[in-house]
Amino acid sequence: MKNLQEGNFDGAWLCFYNFEVIEAEHIGFEHLFIDQYKSPYANFSALELMTTETILKSKKEAIEKFIAVTNEMIRYLGKNTEFGKTAYYDYTKNEKDELMDKIIEDTITRFDYVKSDSNRWKNLCEFLKELEVIDLSDDDYDKIWKL
Repeated sequence: MKNLQEGNFDGAWLCFYNFEVIEAEHIGFEHLFIDQYKSPYANFSALELMTTETILKSKKEAIEKFIAVTNEMIRYLGKNTEFGKTAYYDYTKNEKDELMDKIIEDTITRFDYVKSDSNRWKNLCEFLKELEVIDLSDDDYDKIWKL
């Protein structure tokens, strides 16, 4: 942010709304944020959990427990933002900070339940095929979504 403010750079790539944009707004820095809805890149910078069929079978119980606990924490944090802040500050040992509070508050709203959703990634798959980055049949794509 400092280099942008000082005019050393005209832009930044791969910024995250819940960090860089929240900070820009916090300090009153004028900006244009281009996200996946304004860019041609489907699900640009989205986080997805992936594994192999072998791991899914051998660690199925642990994976299901991880997903259940993660989803429960997403639900809980959505209703208990202050708990999220306390957990962060306790873990990091950082002093409470207005900017970090805003980052935590915004980040919590972005959590999405862990679920298998083939529709979510179909546009990205088609885009990567068009760029010839991947060669994946529709049948092979459908096999990816096992859980």
